Amino acid sequence: MAATIVVGVTYGKEILSMDDEYIHLVRTAHEGVVQTKRPGVFWMDYFPILKHIPAWVPGATGRKLAERYVPFVRAMRDQPFYSAKDDVLNGTAGPSVARTIIEKLQSQTSIGIESCTSEEEIARDALGLAYSAGVDTSLITTLVFFLAMALRPDVQKKAQAELDHVLGPGRLPTFEDRGSLPYVEAIILESIRWMPAVPLGVSHRVLVEDEYKGYRIPKGSIIIPVGHKISS
Repeated sequence: MAATIVVGVTYGKEILSMDDEYIHLVRTAHEGVVQTKRPGVFWMDYFPILKHIPAWVPGATGRKLAERYVPFVRAMRDQPFYSAKDDVLNGTAGPSVARTIIEKLQSQTSIGIESCTSEEEIARDALGLAYSAGVDTSLITTLVFFLAMALRPDVQKKAQAELDHVLGPGRLPTFEDRGSLPYVEAIILESIRWMPAVPLGVSHRVLVEDEYKGYRIPKGSIIIPVGHKISS
């Protein structure tokens, strides 16, 4: 269900089965992303110069994985975007984030071809991340929310009362209702804080020496943020 919603909202593509060709493509690409982004697993994380070593060199595990999965990642990014672009040009595109962006890019003829091409590339990258970064996290966050409501029925009762008061019977909330649902928004944010869907953040290299709460962080250090500790 999460996959259907994310792909539908992002590209306007209807997913009828989890055996869909695009779902298989994304799963393979996502598998590669997961394997290559594990913090501290590859020597390349500590010695960036190693990225120039060919994949055939013994021990170049990171390069081998990258070369294996890069075609799938590029296809995950490009195929649905260009399919949505063709639908826009043919006038058959349904509502989606991709359609909105593509139509906006087409209307910006004054910014120049090079700038437009650059913006389109950024759009492809951003939309391509929507599934790989959004499906698992959306599902986990939803399950955490269900758990929180099961553990705290008193909170669920208050949230339901707010929804009934603002929406009335027979209507689902929209973004326009957000300002009128502060309690519902608060428990959603608390669910995200309580059990973050992503335990570790992306590793970063410190560019200049820094200090945090009395801890000296030397220049060049690799920092791996721990989401659970930050949110606790």
